[in-house]
Amino acid sequence: MGLSGQDLADRAVSQAEKFGAQFLVPVHVSGLTCADNGLHRVHLTNRPDIVTRAVILTPGAIYRKLDIDNLAQYENNGIYYSATNVERILCKDEAVAVVGAGNSAGQAAIFMSEHSAHVFLVVRGDDLRKTMSSYLARRIEISDRITTLLNADICELHGGSHLESATIVDRKTGKARTEGLAGIFVMIGAIPRTDWLPEKITCNDRGFILTGQETVEAGKWKESRPPYFLETTCPGVFAAGDARCSSVKRVASAVGEGAMAVAFVHQYLAG
Repeated sequence: MGLSGQDLADRAVSQAEKFGAQFLVPVHVSGLTCADNGLHRVHLTNRPDIVTRAVILTPGAIYRKLDIDNLAQYENNGIYYSATNVERILCKDEAVAVVGAGNSAGQAAIFMSEHSAHVFLVVRGDDLRKTMSSYLARRIEISDRITTLLNADICELHGGSHLESATIVDRKTGKARTEGLAGIFVMIGAIPRTDWLPEKITCNDRGFILTGQETVEAGKWKESRPPYFLETTCPGVFAAGDARCSSVKRVASAVGEGAMAVAFVHQYLAG
């Protein structure tokens, strides 16, 4: 029969507790003070601060969403933020749209076109190759199963319990068209949950946390030793998962980075 995701998570919690881990649930972290002496302070809402020598940050990121009034009505009922085989089966032999102009959007368009009736790639800009690799752009251009709509926005969603169609507007002419769609795949990036971090932890211009060699290249690493791979600009504070600058934004990768971060913490504390 296998294990459900909840069962697996429950067993992981039990295993961690056997080894002495303590869980505070629910709790809200309101801030972090990075101290030069290596004792960092994690500020909690309605609880005493936690003073610790090492911290692992895994705040994650949230998907950017379309600015449409009834978007929430169709999330997971026609609006999706990933294009996996599950969604491809749900939309088999139906028309779909992919919103975005980066490589993730291009890969999703090609992947969905293999089993969908047709794919509309909705791009706000006027040139697909500005933000997408030439290889992907070429594959999209020669596909007779993908139509690229430049200077376009989806402005309305229609349907009952599940998405049935959407109105797409040309941003230059104002002309609108309505297409029957079984799914819309939103691939317009993510926003990291890092706005609460102190200035001592350096992020890039999009808010993703710099770690390892990135901190050196940015001129923000001040220690005589080299940083650990997942270490931030604050020694002893590590980052893993979607909020980290160079992460690949996949569940398996985030889990692996979390395990790596724990190993680096052990090395840091032993140093």
